[in-house]
Amino acid sequence: MLASLTNFILSGESLSDAFGYKDDYLYISFLFLCLPLGWINRCSYLFGLPPFSKLANAVQLLLTLRLVSLAADTREYLSGPLSKIDLFPNNYSRFLDHQQGSLLSRFFQYTCFSYCFLGLFTGPFFRAKTYNDMICNPNLYRIPYRHGLIKVIFYLPLYISVHLILAKLFPFDFVGTEEYYAHEWGALFRLAYFVPYCVAFRWRFYIAWTISVASCILAGLGAYPESAKCRPGIGPTCNPKTEDNTVDYKTVENLEVWEIETSTTIDGPLQHWNMTVQSFFYYYIYKSFPNRTFGRLVTFALSAYWHGLNLGYYIAFFMFMFCITAQYCFIRFTQPLRVKGTEKVWLVLDFLCAWRAYEYNGFAFLLLTPEKIFRAWASVYYIGHYITVVWVLIGAFQLLFGTLFMKSKKKLA
Repeated sequence: MLASLTNFILSGESLSDAFGYKDDYLYISFLFLCLPLGWINRCSYLFGLPPFSKLANAVQLLLTLRLVSLAADTREYLSGPLSKIDLFPNNYSRFLDHQQGSLLSRFFQYTCFSYCFLGLFTGPFFRAKTYNDMICNPNLYRIPYRHGLIKVIFYLPLYISVHLILAKLFPFDFVGTEEYYAHEWGALFRLAYFVPYCVAFRWRFYIAWTISVASCILAGLGAYPESAKCRPGIGPTCNPKTEDNTVDYKTVENLEVWEIETSTTIDGPLQHWNMTVQSFFYYYIYKSFPNRTFGRLVTFALSAYWHGLNLGYYIAFFMFMFCITAQYCFIRFTQPLRVKGTEKVWLVLDFLCAWRAYEYNGFAFLLLTPEKIFRAWASVYYIGHYITVVWVLIGAFQLLFGTLFMKSKKKLA
């Protein structure tokens, strides 16, 4: 409630006008909401308070995204179409585009959106525009949902079965024990153990997100015509056709399991995993920076901060960046060998490399504390680090020699 009240006060034009923060409004709101996320929630022990439960932490995570998006959307709406603040390229995607301005002036509606139970504990993330479209829809109970619901929950029994079996056979509590490090197969066993465990870990999220998206579909949240060309978390990007009677729930779509599990690049699963939150970080964080490299660094850093203050999150996210760079260096270097007839071989090789990188970084993401992380990496001889550094260096030399070769060729010409 305090977070909603703070952001509601900040959303008024008078405050931003008084202090001259028109163009920095998004960043002010972001700081007001994200600092409590880290220092009150996760450092409560410093104030003599008991630690937050996992459930309270989950609510705080999603609440932060909702309020930051609402701050940015409100500011964009109040700034007008000529403002430098333009998060979405199409006017239809703009916040409060059809007489929904009541949300700006009524604290009760503001709070209802903030604490709407749909997606509050697990996601998906959705904007206030999507929430208002659901609340203000006079035909909400006539929206067909069976086809969309069946499509989402069809594989739910499979997700549950795979997770329960693997979690039983490969418990995470075993990682880090003396028995784990003393196994007779050595580093090979330690690397292999993380393969089924990481499957169990991510399929647990498949279960939670599938159930959560199903609840959104049953409530009619995110139901738009297909011609509206919705994006996960963002909603419609164009005005739907009047004769279009189809129903699309892509606004609350949070994952594409087949694309994740068959991805052959390291950054591939990131585009299909927790897609609504990915949209938040892309539109509200990454697009705020004109420099793509700096924007990517800030986005990864804030994503790690959003997950928690544990050093393991930061190590894992920045290691991911180097692994992504290394894989593209590998693909570019081997491009002359990727001739017709060998496509499947290279796809399998890329697939194996990508998922081994995920599992290697999983040591940092799951163990969290530096002493546990580096002990685990040392037990497999830092093999992932060496491979990453080698391919980044090869890629750098390839670009350097390619640039020098092109310059010398131009001079001779």
